[in-house]
Amino acid sequence: MSVVIMDDHVESLGWNSQLQKEGSKACVGTSTYLPKNPHLQRLQQQYEEQTAAFFDMFLRKTAQKCDVNFASIRGVANLDIMIPGAMEQRVQKRRKQLTAHHLHYLAECNPRWTNYTDAIMTVLGANRKEQTIYNMKEVIQEGICTFDKYPLPGKLDPQVVRACIADRDSVLQRDGTRVICRMAKNPMGLILAGDVKQAEQEVQSILATLSAKESKSISVY
Repeated sequence: MSVVIMDDHVESLGWNSQLQKEGSKACVGTSTYLPKNPHLQRLQQQYEEQTAAFFDMFLRKTAQKCDVNFASIRGVANLDIMIPGAMEQRVQKRRKQLTAHHLHYLAECNPRWTNYTDAIMTVLGANRKEQTIYNMKEVIQEGICTFDKYPLPGKLDPQVVRACIADRDSVLQRDGTRVICRMAKNPMGLILAGDVKQAEQEVQSILATLSAKESKSISVY
């Protein structure tokens, strides 16, 4: 969960998803949180506001302990919380740890811009929109996905891929979809916004076309 702190107020940007490499727990990107099944949807409905309230309290307590005037803070903060399942709740109950709202585990707190919040701001800049909390939430609602390391096939030149992405992006943005090259290297850093599914399909189409041209030139040679 990411929040914006401003004018003695903590505004939640909601939960976001971590993209994991197949067969690994390593985070390779982030996206708008979309529950994969009804169970996860119920968990979001039950806990999202509760975790936001917890984070608000945690930040204020931390500022108090550090003797910092909370109203003077302006910035973003990010929190990873592990929500205990049924088995873990039974363990907590045996240990007499279970509270009315259950005991969430604070896994990690980052008082900095993450690739997710930075990507949101990048999309706002690309769309020439003011950097406000309302506009940040609008980007999230419309859909955003970041890839830290998107592998390029073969020996494609990242600069050529970047140029093709920019050309395609100039067309897609008319309908509110963006494909932004964040890091022109292999693997490539990408930001997809709007119709994320279409945006990724466009990236795959560009890579397939360039790969076919590369294969053809090698065959001719």
